[in-house]
Amino acid sequence: MSASPLITTYLGSGLLASRPATPSIPTNGLAVWRSTDTGTTSVYDTAWHDLGSGGGGGGNTPPSVRGTPGFFYSSTLTTFTYTLPGTAVAGDTVFVFIAGGYGPSTPSGWILVESSGGTMAGLVAYKILTSGDITTGSVSASTGGAYASVAGFIVFIGSITIRGHATNQSTNTLCLNSNNVQQGDYVLGFVATRDTNVVPGIDQGLLIAQSTSGTDPRTNGIFTGSPVNSTNGGLGSIIQGSGSWWSGLLVLNHL
Repeated sequence: MSASPLITTYLGSGLLASRPATPSIPTNGLAVWRSTDTGTTSVYDTAWHDLGSGGGGGGNTPPSVRGTPGFFYSSTLTTFTYTLPGTAVAGDTVFVFIAGGYGPSTPSGWILVESSGGTMAGLVAYKILTSGDITTGSVSASTGGAYASVAGFIVFIGSITIRGHATNQSTNTLCLNSNNVQQGDYVLGFVATRDTNVVPGIDQGLLIAQSTSGTDPRTNGIFTGSPVNSTNGGLGSIIQGSGSWWSGLLVLNHL
């Protein structure tokens, strides 16, 4: 009895977000994709497997964002609905940061990472997208009332590991242990504040979105996300002003 031949199909190269979610391959076949933005070669059998970057392989590449994140702020709304990227698929992971003068509750079907409360209260949670979510085309999160509410949503390709997290309220600085932030991680930072129109800063983070509202209650916030490389390995701190704040940090990696 002879073994079946192994057929390898080269799908080409491009951004990781452009990689086909479930390519069509022959029986006993494999598919190969080269991601130009991460330098990673991936092989597909029944799922994608990253081989790493560079000629020797084994590189640790940060998780990749799917589509465009969402950012919302309001002093009149309690529920924020994020339209999922058109390329999102079941098995992707969506995260939400949400905070306000009235504390939020964990959305149904989501997993709470951490919450804290004070004058401003908030939480960070995640959800593995299902086929039902893809059909619906959106996800939502709510605060307990309409007052200085800010929310940020972001989708990552595939399954994600949370390697570190921290939240706090009404304090000036929130830091993660730099030893827990390593090359190949992805750091998310979020701040919401209700009593100043000066937007706080997040150390070395790449801006996703921010809000500044001078009207009372002032609904201000910032949302950042950065892959960690050899030049920004100290990433992971939020420097705030005084007043009523809620802030959160997440350190993510692949499973």
